[in-house]
Amino acid sequence: MPGTYPMLVDLTGKLVVVVGGGAVAVRKVKGLLDSGATQICVIAPEIAPEMPERIKPLRREFAPDDLNNASLVFAATDSAEVNDLVTREAHRRGIWVNRADAEDDSDFATPAIWRKESLMVTVSTQGNPALSAKIRDVISIELDSKWEKLATAAARLRPVILRNVGEIESRRKIFRALATDEAANVAGDENELRRWLVSKFPGLDLQQPRPDDER
Repeated sequence: MPGTYPMLVDLTGKLVVVVGGGAVAVRKVKGLLDSGATQICVIAPEIAPEMPERIKPLRREFAPDDLNNASLVFAATDSAEVNDLVTREAHRRGIWVNRADAEDDSDFATPAIWRKESLMVTVSTQGNPALSAKIRDVISIELDSKWEKLATAAARLRPVILRNVGEIESRRKIFRALATDEAANVAGDENELRRWLVSKFPGLDLQQPRPDDER
């Protein structure tokens, strides 16, 4: 799958079908849960005990109609024949599929992910999951915690800025300011970050609305 990049997709309320019940499928399901997926169906005659409980298990062979209403599909069995069938059925129905044993047949990649609060880092090395995981782990160790705090504070400030700042270019300048070392250095105290932001943009209103204002 040359020339492609990982994407962050909102899977809330969308059916994701994982065909396979072994170690690869377990890894895929854990990644899906970490990404916010809420409806995961796992199909396999045998499902590993390590499989997370927050799934719908179907302990049987795959059938094409299992893809009815699916938004995303993972072919993650140890059988090339089964993975081929799953992939062909997904493509026939216009559903994006990730095939674990043949990346060139996949419509999307599953990068290594590290998440802490509002910060998410994804790493893709175009076909080497072990290397992706290693680089992810290095980043998670080396990344200064001030950036995690800034990401969390910025996530809370974003809806306030969007609501109170109507001019798009002004928003861009504010968000760019929130992506600097200067902002990260005061992000440990959100009140201090707010004061710093107002000092940079006089007149900026960062007050949360009162309950009556929401009506």
